[in-house]
Amino acid sequence: TLVDSYHFKKNNGQEDILEKNLPTKQPNTRYKNSNYISNYYNLIDNRMKNYKRSIHKFENIIEKSNNNLIFQYNTIFEHDQETNLLDCQIENINKRPKYFLTLNNHDHAVYSIEHLLSALEALSIDNIEIQMENNSEIPIFDGSSMGWVNILQKNEVLPSISSSNLLVKDNYLKKARKFKFGSNRVLSLCDNDSFITYYPDKITRITVGLDYSLKSPIIGKQWYSYTVHQDDHYKWDIGSARMYIKSFDELYKAKDLGYFSNGIENCVNLPVFDRWVDDDQIRYLNSECARHEILDLIGALGLLNYNGNGGLPYGHIVAYKPNLELMVKFTKMLKENIII
Repeated sequence: TLVDSYHFKKNNGQEDILEKNLPTKQPNTRYKNSNYISNYYNLIDNRMKNYKRSIHKFENIIEKSNNNLIFQYNTIFEHDQETNLLDCQIENINKRPKYFLTLNNHDHAVYSIEHLLSALEALSIDNIEIQMENNSEIPIFDGSSMGWVNILQKNEVLPSISSSNLLVKDNYLKKARKFKFGSNRVLSLCDNDSFITYYPDKITRITVGLDYSLKSPIIGKQWYSYTVHQDDHYKWDIGSARMYIKSFDELYKAKDLGYFSNGIENCVNLPVFDRWVDDDQIRYLNSECARHEILDLIGALGLLNYNGNGGLPYGHIVAYKPNLELMVKFTKMLKENIII
């Protein structure tokens, strides 16, 4: 497989691409189309540039409105008739999500929260209040969580005085070490040919496999494994992977449900059997779809992040062709079997 690496330099507070080391290894023999191989090198140069241009569009997505909704993350609140508080816990997630996670309390709902939850968990943010205007759908930006990561990193992250994960020693505030949970036995959940399995371990690793060779050969068979605190930072390894739709039929169904309305143009990778509709927006040639499934799974596991404790467990989680519904069920199963 082809592996591309970038070098970055700081320029007036901005990160610019300085140069790119092209791989010396020959392309995989599965790509026998010479036109595809020749266009691949242009694809590498353009996909990160397109992302940098799209960053400037993020702030124009959320429109103003008179309808206010406050979204509470990992903090217990009682329902308030004036401010409409929603507690972000696994119990308040729609049990059968199709294309996005929905947070609701029977009176109000917030849609498409998985990318934001993934960014919050990756940045170890466990106490936050988000106010929403205009509608109840979280912006999906460019289809990845990089937009949220950039916005959150631009603001200083501070220890919360109200958090029980804060110690006071000699009149100084000190953030206590986070607890991370795990289990002492193997846990598995399956749905037809899809499954998610937890294996006890002393590190946090997530491995995802996909196989859509018959329906979408361009996606084909993908496997990707990400080890927290050992591999590259989430921002570059996982957070930049765009979401994908396996076919035009699923795209139309998702749009009928109102999905993608809060994203920029071309916010989803769309295959047409053995090619992509837009090759230039592909950021990882053989693994972007698997990486994005890891992104969604981190978002779902972030729902276990409570009272200053980490949401990602110690252990190795292996998922094959996972979907959001299976992720929610797996997260609930983990919550019933965790050991802190």
